[in-house]
Amino acid sequence: MLHKLLSLAMGFPTLEKIQKTLKSYNEHAHHFMGAYSEENLVGIVGLHIHETHGIIKHIAILESYQKQGIGKALITEVIKHFQLITCEVETDEEGRGFYEKCGFTCSPFEGKYNTRYRGKWGKVVNNLSEYSLT
Repeated sequence: MLHKLLSLAMGFPTLEKIQKTLKSYNEHAHHFMGAYSEENLVGIVGLHIHETHGIIKHIAILESYQKQGIGKALITEVIKHFQLITCEVETDEEGRGFYEKCGFTCSPFEGKYNTRYRGKWGKVVNNLSEYSLT
């Protein structure tokens, strides 16, 4: 099921591309988090973590489970679990609205083949004494 979900999250998936991506998640600072319905994996988010900054690389929810808040719950959970202060993503027009609903600010840029969007999310810091600053 992981292969199927990952293929939903990438453009032009091939078996080689999926295997290479899965191998990259075995590296330090790359993580997967899954969403389950009963015992079935129905959604994933994959990201790279550097200290309190996350970069979302992949997110996918099985079609029959979409539009139920699972994707937003996954993003909320990775932000909480990894104690992220900032997070970013690159997406297309189709994903832009989803990320904006999750609190990201999306800005367009010209990608290799079409318009893409950089999404940025940042935790509102009201009390800097909670964080160590270097």
